[in-house]
Amino acid sequence: MGSNSTKRGSRTRPAILALLVVMLVLGTSTVALGAFMSSNSKVLGVGRIQSIAPDGPTDTQTKLMLSTAEEAQTAELIATPTEREVVAPEPEVVAPVVESSSSGQSSVSGSWSTGKASAYSLGDFGVDSYTANGSILTDSSMGVAVPAEWSYLLGSTVEIAYGDIVVTATVNDTGGFLRYGRSLDLQPGVWKAFGFSSVYDWGVRTVSWRVVG
Repeated sequence: MGSNSTKRGSRTRPAILALLVVMLVLGTSTVALGAFMSSNSKVLGVGRIQSIAPDGPTDTQTKLMLSTAEEAQTAELIATPTEREVVAPEPEVVAPVVESSSSGQSSVSGSWSTGKASAYSLGDFGVDSYTANGSILTDSSMGVAVPAEWSYLLGSTVEIAYGDIVVTATVNDTGGFLRYGRSLDLQPGVWKAFGFSSVYDWGVRTVSWRVVG
């Protein structure tokens, strides 16, 4: 009987060892699978019955919506031109060229220039009765004002053409209107000679003009 117990004991130990090995292997596999689950949000199931789930209908729909939105935004950027603010430059007013004569006196070239001309009269816009060179301003004055920057033209004689009418006037006044793109400011005798009844009727018009003396 003692020999039978010894035989059963010798058979039992290998079986126990084998069971321990199996349990150790299963434990290691479970730990590895758990780590895999924690790194992959698509792993489903509990215990040994686990699988990686494919994208569901909701995930697929979300991806399609995002892709469609990106394509629409890209198409809009391509189709919509870049808008830029365009600022019109101020009109350029060219001053007459002053040349020195053989006598040492200054003279002005007589080439025609084109520019904007406004109008004024006594009492309009705070204008008093005296011009820059001391002349008296009246309702029939045949004078003209030039920008203050061109004060060297005071005393010069100019021809001003509008339509088919040419009027001769004297530069006897100056004003601060160069920054508004205007070359001349006409006195009453001048704008009346062009057939206008008031400074408001004339407004601001484009004329041709030149210095003749």
